Amino acid sequence: MLWDFTKSAAFYLLVAIIVVVAVFPFYYAILTSLEKGTAIFEVNYLPISMELGNYKDVLTTGSFPRNLLNSVVVSTSVVVLSLF
Repeated sequence: MLWDFTKSAAFYLLVAIIVVVAVFPFYYAILTSLEKGTAIFEVNYLPISMELGNYKDVLTTGSFPRNLLNSVVVSTSVVVLSLF
């Protein structure tokens, strides 16, 4: 009985570790995208201050909208051609 509990607990602990290792890069990428200016060079695992201005800057300046449109056109074309 105790052995079954130990095996089960070890399995769920292993799964939890794998999930944390797999999800952490996404969490950290989102966290750093919300930080201001040079604050991205400081290692903070919990948000101190968040700002959505970075997203506004990316979407309104530069060539990001055009690059996004190019990606949509190419991927849609590939899917349509693959279906035929």
